[in-house]
Amino acid sequence: MSKSMQKIFYIFTFLIGFSLTTQAQDAQFSQFYANQLYLNPAFAGSTGGGRMGVNYRNQWPQLEANYVTYSFAFDYYFEDYRSSIGFIAKQDQQGKTTQPFKSTDLGLIYSYLIPINETTVVQAGLQGSYSMKSLNYNNLLFPDQFNNNGFLGTPTGEEFPKNNVNYIDVSAGAVLLANNFWAGISAHHLNQPDQSFFDQESKLPTKFSLQAGYR
Repeated sequence: MSKSMQKIFYIFTFLIGFSLTTQAQDAQFSQFYANQLYLNPAFAGSTGGGRMGVNYRNQWPQLEANYVTYSFAFDYYFEDYRSSIGFIAKQDQQGKTTQPFKSTDLGLIYSYLIPINETTVVQAGLQGSYSMKSLNYNNLLFPDQFNNNGFLGTPTGEEFPKNNVNYIDVSAGAVLLANNFWAGISAHHLNQPDQSFFDQESKLPTKFSLQAGYR
């Protein structure tokens, strides 16, 4: 590693360490640029035609507690109306064999193109999703099922809350498209839906992200 790269690394590490709070949410794909609708609903119709994509992620495949995520997206641009529609579906499974936690999202997208000049346009998008999360308690083990000799094989005496949560999720975004560059901003979970399996409230915080590229 060169000295300049070392300096950048140290500065980056320092800035991360200086953060007061951190939050994690939503699955992250390694090839995120290949899943534009997942990044920003305003990218719907940005190809000027039709597009379909499938993404797959398997994080930590050698462990029993791995994460497997599937994503499918489709969008189409209607030139006469400067409008685009899109559809995106995602399923996230946690746990290789037991899969105690599963999350499924189905979303519809609408975007509208606004010309700025001959080479630059702004596209705004809105997404409404229906999210379903479930917990499989049958694949979980609890302390009362064990003794000093190991697993007893008896059912647990634990009392469980509801095993599924469904809610509406709203997202929006905008993107500036030019001949050789683009820049966008998106906000997911604008309505901060309640995702708690218990009686207490657990809102999904809004996630803001920026995208940019140069060709």
